[in-house]
Amino acid sequence: MNNHHLSAAESHELATRVSVLGAKQVLLILRQVLDQSLDLCKENRDLTYERALRTKAEAGSAAKIDHAVLNHHAWPH
Repeated sequence: MNNHHLSAAESHELATRVSVLGAKQVLLILRQVLDQSLDLCKENRDLTYERALRTKAEAGSAAKIDHAVLNHHAWPH
């Protein structure tokens, strides 16, 4: 069995490399989470916009129906 002991400098270098690799991994994960969050925000914004358009269209249709019913009752043919 090989019992190699690291010097203080080697230990420090190894710890620094591991730390840098860890930091890169954390940054990668944070980037992925941020991208997912931005995607969800965009989806929510698109859904909200579509819902607003649909509500506006439905309100316009309801107003036309109300107007037609009112005209029919006010001036029967």
